[in-house]
Amino acid sequence: MSSTDYNYDEQGQFFPFFILTLTSLVTLPLTYTLLKPSKDLENTAPRIKSDFRPQHGDIIQKQKQKLLRKERRLKRIFTVIGGYVVMAWMVYLIIVTARSTPKIWDPYEILGISR
Repeated sequence: MSSTDYNYDEQGQFFPFFILTLTSLVTLPLTYTLLKPSKDLENTAPRIKSDFRPQHGDIIQKQKQKLLRKERRLKRIFTVIGGYVVMAWMVYLIIVTARSTPKIWDPYEILGISR
């Protein structure tokens, strides 16, 4: 006979597995983009066509691009570090959490009858 007792993870033993999966889905691709060599960021957004060029415009443009790259990289670094911290914490919870096994309903045991 099948049991009609449904277990909805009341003890929360599968919660760390869920969070570990979600964080790894975000952290691992971010780590890849952080470690791969960077491409030219100038091609990512369309530019307005204009003939105006300020004096020392090339230096100004390089400084802007350098600052934007640095800001993006810092955000990614902090996100990746935070992701790995959460992943390590979830692995710790998975190791430490005691597993609960549902008790199988036995009518002989309830009635006190030996088999």
